This record gives sequence, structure tokens and C-alpha cells, in this order.
Amino acid sequence: MLLTLAETHCETLILDEPVPVSVDLALSQAVLDHQTTWAESIFKTLVDNFPSLWKLLVEQLSDNPWLRQAHENRQTVQFSAIVIENQEIHQLNRDFRQKDSATDVLTFSLLEDVSEIAAELVVPELNLGEVYLSLTWAMDHVCKEKPKIQENGLNFSHELTLYIMERFVHGCLHLLGVHHDTIPDYNKVVAIQKAVIHALIK
Repeated sequence: MLLTLAETHCETLILDEPVPVSVDLALSQAVLDHQTTWAESIFKTLVDNFPSLWKLLVEQLSDNPWLRQAHENRQTVQFSAIVIENQEIHQLNRDFRQKDSATDVLTFSLLEDVSEIAAELVVPELNLGEVYLSLTWAMDHVCKEKPKIQENGLNFSHELTLYIMERFVHGCLHLLGVHHDTIPDYNKVVAIQKAVIHALIK
């Protein structure tokens, strides 16, 4: 891991279909210490929903070169997703992106171009990299939306969980080479995220 974490709460999930994947889901100790009310609930929700999230994401990315190559080469896609605190994501943003602020999600990709996969044909796992999600940022974001949430009779915990899962999908998209440098690309990313979350909760 890029962030030095003294302790983490971690679980490895392995799925065979539709594209084999192995993901290490983790909570930092800081999250466990400071966000006890939400941390374990969010973690359980991510663990429980990951199989469906991954399947829905793969369905949205039928032309994705990373997934296509992994499938053709019979490789297991591997990555890590770590839920952390604002101060931890701030540190990562400062140290690796020279941005002195916290943010919602950071991804650190190990592959920049699909051609790099060809050199790893004999490797059984295609390691994409790491996704870091700030639970603190998510809570602040949902709190700002609280009047709208209450007005629509929605539950804060439910909306927080959905936001975290949507940010998780966003991070996965970046690891799979789907970025939003232009307005059309941004609209595509948003559309995929909405499609995955909508299909998950309907």
C-alpha cells in the first residue's frame, strides 16, 4: 500500500465470474477509531455488494481493453480498495499528486496502457493498483445534502452507503483506464456510475 497503515481491517474477495477478480477491501485503523458508527456498516455493505457491483460494472464495460485482455489471457484482475480518513487521503494527495487538500477518492494505477498487459501474459494476476476512499469526505458530502435527503424521506445511512459505493465504482473505472479528461468522457463516467448504482438498488 502507498499509505503506511499501522493496522487495517481487511478482507479478500475472490469472484470467478463474469471476469475473475480478486480484491482486497480494507478499513484503516484511523477510520475504525474515529468513525466507529459508520465504518463497520460501510465495510459490510461493500463486502456484501461487491459481487453485484463488479458484475454490473463489467456489463457496462464490454469493450474495455483491460478486461478483454484479462479474459483472453485467463488472468484474474486484482486490486485493493481502502477506506480511510480525510487526513490520510490528504497525505496521499499531497505526497503523490502535489495537491495540499483532502479529496473523495484517489486511484493509483499500475498499468497506464493496455499494451503493458502483453508483457505479463505468464502472470496469473493482472494487478491494476489501489483505490483510496475517504469516509470523512463522504460523510461531509452527504451532510451537505441532508435537507434534500430529509425532504425526500430518505435515510442518511442509506445515502452515505450509496455515495461510498458510487465513489468505489468511480475508482474502479479509473483503474480500468476510464478517465474523464473531457466533457464527453466525464458524461460517460457519470452515466456508467449511475447505471451501476441504479441497477444495484432496483
